[in-house]
Amino acid sequence: MEEKSWHPVPSDNGNFEVARLLREIPPAHYTFKIKSFSLLSQLLLDAKQKNFESSVFEASDFKWKLSLYPHGDKERNGEGHISLYLVIADRHNLPLGWEVNVNFKLFVFDQIQDKYMTVQDANGKVRRFHKMKTDWGFAQLLPLSTFSDAAN
Repeated sequence: MEEKSWHPVPSDNGNFEVARLLREIPPAHYTFKIKSFSLLSQLLLDAKQKNFESSVFEASDFKWKLSLYPHGDKERNGEGHISLYLVIADRHNLPLGWEVNVNFKLFVFDQIQDKYMTVQDANGKVRRFHKMKTDWGFAQLLPLSTFSDAAN
């Protein structure tokens, strides 16, 4: 059973309709596990890098990766938040003029509730990936303050 919740949080395109739901079922295509978020954040700061990209995975016959900004994607209004994007990978193997239309969900595991919070565009909005737009996601996936609070 999913618990529905709607929050006015902008996605990377300024759209304020984002659905957040809790569910017990894990993601079907890929799991990106971070053992120490604070260590990853510090390593990126030390290396002067804004983001970390996951390994490539396959879903619906395309190759993808996740791009995580542990300190927020400041260029897309993500300051004070964790930002997470789905990125189409292996673009050089796609045909000229390629376009991929996707409805996707991103997940964050809530260890206290033993559930997955899903984050997606409201109303099943489909996102179009193409040569000029190779990533979609959420600049304000989670507030850093909420994520850093041990009670959460």
